[in-house]
Amino acid sequence: MIGAVLTVVWANLWKSDLRVADVRVGGNSVVADREILSLANISKDQKLYGVDLLAAQKRVQQNAFIKSAAVNREAPNRIAINVIERVPIAAVVLDRIEYLDAEGFVLPPVRSENIFDVPVLTGTFQSSEVVPGKQIVRSDVREALAILAAAQDLGVEVYRRISEIHLEPGKDIMLYTAESGVPVIFGR
Repeated sequence: MIGAVLTVVWANLWKSDLRVADVRVGGNSVVADREILSLANISKDQKLYGVDLLAAQKRVQQNAFIKSAAVNREAPNRIAINVIERVPIAAVVLDRIEYLDAEGFVLPPVRSENIFDVPVLTGTFQSSEVVPGKQIVRSDVREALAILAAAQDLGVEVYRRISEIHLEPGKDIMLYTAESGVPVIFGR
């Protein structure tokens, strides 16, 4: 019995003295590893079980490109950060190009090596409704994004054939093909 108690005490002392030797990032393609590591703010040589995983997760999720993040300990000395990013599905051109994901979230300006080849939404947009980090709630924009998401589900070839979606309040949605700009009336 004494041996078992000593083993438990020794294991807890050993566990409490473990240090972070490595922080790994996974699941990202748009946001750079260094930016995620900077947001997580987990320093090496910090006590492994002293790291506030929930606080690090919340800091990583402050980046508008990050849809969700999971921060976990991997014994004996590693922290793993796995993220799911928001993927641009369309662009809106105002003063500058703003990207939207399938849920209508406006993504911040891209600081990535990736170039997004996505259809453009045109029509009447107010700059106050296209704010990075916010979600567009206009029904016609949400419908256009649903059309693009359905096209992606059908296959990349179908999605790539859409060049532009023109939106006018109270009118039909108009798609233009990437080849020759053929207009396709997409009713409500």
